Amino acid sequence: MIVGGGPLEPDLQRAAQEAGWPVLPTYGMTEVASMVTCVRPGQRGLGHCGRPLPGHRLLIDGGEILVSRGDGWLRTGDLGRIDERGNLIVDGRREDLILTGGENVRPAEVERALLRHPAVDAACAFGLEDGEWGQRVCAAIVVRGEAVEDVEILARAGESLARYKLPRELIRL
Repeated sequence: MIVGGGPLEPDLQRAAQEAGWPVLPTYGMTEVASMVTCVRPGQRGLGHCGRPLPGHRLLIDGGEILVSRGDGWLRTGDLGRIDERGNLIVDGRREDLILTGGENVRPAEVERALLRHPAVDAACAFGLEDGEWGQRVCAAIVVRGEAVEDVEILARAGESLARYKLPRELIRL
């Protein structure tokens, strides 16, 4: 099963693989090809989109992913990095930033940290206007059951996030 069009959470990929589904994450875009990279069958690892397919080249410039199928390079607007095996890891979109107190916060990073709590089924981080900080980090979450307190969810997220990246408000949906 080829999966693209957005990030594939490692926990979902792991669960699919454990269920026997051959999940192959991919990265691409309409402007260059639907698949620029793809995890090959049998390739191990989670959280990456594989190596470039034949005819494609990748370059990371200031954190931005550039793609080439010939002479020129296309700036994708996506942020990413290449791991030690040559696999692409997509970190989000360049314009997806919350600016709080002069610090940049990537919503995808906040969402991943919130999803580490076993009771959180979904998370969406965003910035709300704030007179003192410019924006404050907030998140809407879907939580399984009511027994878990927000403080517990934030404590788990705080294990991997700097304090300024932690949501100031959690909105339950």
